[in-house]
Amino acid sequence: MDLQGKKVVMVSGAIPGEGKTTIAVNLAIASARKGQRTLLVDCDSYNPSVIKSLSVENPRYMREYLKGTATAKELLCRTSIRHLYCLTADMDMKDTKSKSALEKLLKAARDAFDVIIMDTPPCSLMVDAAEVADLADCVLMVIRQDYASRDQIIEGVHLLTDNGIPLIGCAINGVT
Repeated sequence: MDLQGKKVVMVSGAIPGEGKTTIAVNLAIASARKGQRTLLVDCDSYNPSVIKSLSVENPRYMREYLKGTATAKELLCRTSIRHLYCLTADMDMKDTKSKSALEKLLKAARDAFDVIIMDTPPCSLMVDAAEVADLADCVLMVIRQDYASRDQIIEGVHLLTDNGIPLIGCAINGVT
């Protein structure tokens, strides 16, 4: 995956059910299969499904790191796919302590990984995606055909790009 110098890609959609997690997981798998050390961060605390999608056993969670019961390295979950790791950021991104911890982890991960993909909650309904947008280098919007309204999609794009994060494109999903 050539991101033209950008390392952290945020994947979001306007509303639930557009397939953003599926796109994020598949991007991470493709990146890892190309030999790139890839970290997939599940930032959707409302519907965390990355670990289920990748069949990760015995995952560790960000709340353990915040409590001091797990180190940053212990949070990284190996997957069955070579070069692919995941991290579950199961926390309230509006909380400055949680966001600060995620920012610290991502800063360290930038040195250890070639690509970092953040799966975030839908941006038109919850502010969490906008709260962590400044931690990413770019955003990819997932849009399901005939699903979200035009206004919801535009509102979601503006919520994310108003922070200065570039939109690198849209993945159109469910096209018939």
